[in-house]
Amino acid sequence: MSEPLCSGTEDPGSNDEESLESLPAIGGDDPPMDIDGDGLYEDIDGNGEADIFDVQTLYDNLDTGAVQDNAEAYNFSDGDPTEVTIFDVQELYKQISSSSD
Repeated sequence: MSEPLCSGTEDPGSNDEESLESLPAIGGDDPPMDIDGDGLYEDIDGNGEADIFDVQTLYDNLDTGAVQDNAEAYNFSDGDPTEVTIFDVQELYKQISSSSD
């Protein structure tokens, strides 16, 4: 199993109080978290770590409203900020994989 990208307990709304303050939970009960303060929510399952399980959760929920209605929070590939695509899932995987090297 790979090491997490990073872990933390920052407030998920600490960067953008207006639009990303209360993202809906994806694939569980805990809301996603921006654990490194870059405005992107790497911790998709809200467990305090960015790991391979977050990549799987994003992929499994790619077409849900919880993801697509908050696309700016999951724009890992710097593509169209109004849509989350498989390229965002792939970029999240790359980020997590490279942090475990």
